[in-house]
Amino acid sequence: MAATLRERLRAGRRRLRFTREGRWFVAVTLGIGFAAINTQNNLLYLLLSLLVSLIILSGALSEAVLRRLDISRTPPLTIFAGRRTPIEIRVRNPKRYPSYAVEVEDLIDGHVTMRRCFYLKVSAGREQATTYPFAFPRRGRYRFRGYEVRTKFPFGLFVKSRIVTAPLEVLVFPEPLATGARHETAKGAEETARVERRGTGAELLDPRRFVPGDDPRLVRWRLSAKTGQLLVADRAADESRRLELRIDNRVAASARTPEEVAREEARIEREISGAAYLVLDAARSPSATVRVQACDAGIGPLPAARTRALLAFLALLPVHRPEPGEPAAAPPPVPPRAAASTSREARP
Repeated sequence: MAATLRERLRAGRRRLRFTREGRWFVAVTLGIGFAAINTQNNLLYLLLSLLVSLIILSGALSEAVLRRLDISRTPPLTIFAGRRTPIEIRVRNPKRYPSYAVEVEDLIDGHVTMRRCFYLKVSAGREQATTYPFAFPRRGRYRFRGYEVRTKFPFGLFVKSRIVTAPLEVLVFPEPLATGARHETAKGAEETARVERRGTGAELLDPRRFVPGDDPRLVRWRLSAKTGQLLVADRAADESRRLELRIDNRVAASARTPEEVAREEARIEREISGAAYLVLDAARSPSATVRVQACDAGIGPLPAARTRALLAFLALLPVHRPEPGEPAAAPPPVPPRAAASTSREARP
């Protein structure tokens, strides 16, 4: 309750800072004020009142610009770490008069976007949208706190700003990197021979003679014209692909110094990025299934079409650091056929 009240009070505050021109303007105003008091010159008093009225007018107009602006953000549905992500900021002006020179900066906990969306004019009852690029440095959850809305309108002497609270949480997937992928192809008895079976795949089987009841769309007309007999080519069944990934997400107990721990953490992140790359690659096959196994958790096997669930598991996978005196952790359990394997089998 108290935290919410503090947030509301903070959101209602206005911050005011001088621009370089504003400092000179205030300095000249103070100088003229002192001169008017010392000389009792009416012309200087008139000039002083004009300068002070400009300051008051600047404050009133800038407040009118910042009031009653509806701001919303639209991040992409899929966000990967290390890649420039366009985030859209929309400003709607429900007032009966326009707002000029509005700047909006997104606020993210623990990060500075260094990007400001500028709106020269937001007409009355209208909406303006602008995007800015931002690269999330790491995978995981990120929390947007809100926005800082500022303006230099009308004279550019001061920057008035206010905080708009608009919390939003997004999940950033690991950056897919092919160089970090660790997988092996199952061989020997695990590699099933391809059996030519009819199905609905894209690959065509060897031509055969036409049998009454065959689909006329499968007739190879050119080949039939050459051979003098009606030939058809059936479609082969789609091959199923099973992808099994193993990730060692524990820092080695032998890592003692901060440099060794940092290298171990970098290794784990590379493995996770490689796994993300393989998951996205498997999603191209509609019949593929993926299983991911870490030291303390796992997911799957799931259809590769459920890419978001698999990437979310990788995004939230923690890095375990051993406690002092803790023995070395056992590696992740190896699947029955291979530690990390991809195998192709014909669909029955």
